[in-house]
Amino acid sequence: MNRDSKPTHCKFCCTVKSSYQALPGNSMQARLRRVNVRVNDQGDAQWVESQVQKIAQEFNLPENGTTVELHGGLNSAPKPIERETSHWVQLVEQAGTMVDQSIRWNASGGASDGNKLASLGLSNIDTFGPEGDLLHSDQEWVRLASLAKKAILAVAVINQVNNESTTTVK
Repeated sequence: MNRDSKPTHCKFCCTVKSSYQALPGNSMQARLRRVNVRVNDQGDAQWVESQVQKIAQEFNLPENGTTVELHGGLNSAPKPIERETSHWVQLVEQAGTMVDQSIRWNASGGASDGNKLASLGLSNIDTFGPEGDLLHSDQEWVRLASLAKKAILAVAVINQVNNESTTTVK
C-alpha cells in the first residue's frame, strides 16, 4: 500500500470537541482539539501518526501567533485476527451455526477493551454485545431482543469450548 495517500481500509471515526478559554490580557483564545482516529493495522497507525505530525508542523507558525502542540497519541492498538484468534473465530462461527445465528465479522478499528487486550498478546473475541448504536453517548440505544440472542450465542460458545476440552482430554 502507498502510505503517501490515505489507506483505503483505514476507518476514520473523527470527533472534534472544542473548549475555549480566554487568555488573560489577550483577546486571542486557546483551542483544544481532540480527534478520535481508529485504524485496522499497525501500518495504518504509523501512517496516521506521521500525517498528524506533518499537519502539526504545517500549522505551527509562531511568527504568526499560532502554535501547535501535540499531546497523547493513538491509545488503542489495532486488533487484527491472528492465528490464535482465528481458532476462536471458527469456534464462535460453529456455535452460531448450532443456534441458527449467522456471525459476520467486521473490522471496526475499534477502541474496545479487546483492542487493549490484543495489544498485550491476549486473543479475544468481542462479538457478544447487544445490537444497538451510538455507544457511550446520551443517544445510545440497544435492541432488547438482541440481549437474549447474544446470551444464547454465549451459552453455545461455552458448550463448544467444553466439548473441545472434553475431546482434547480423552
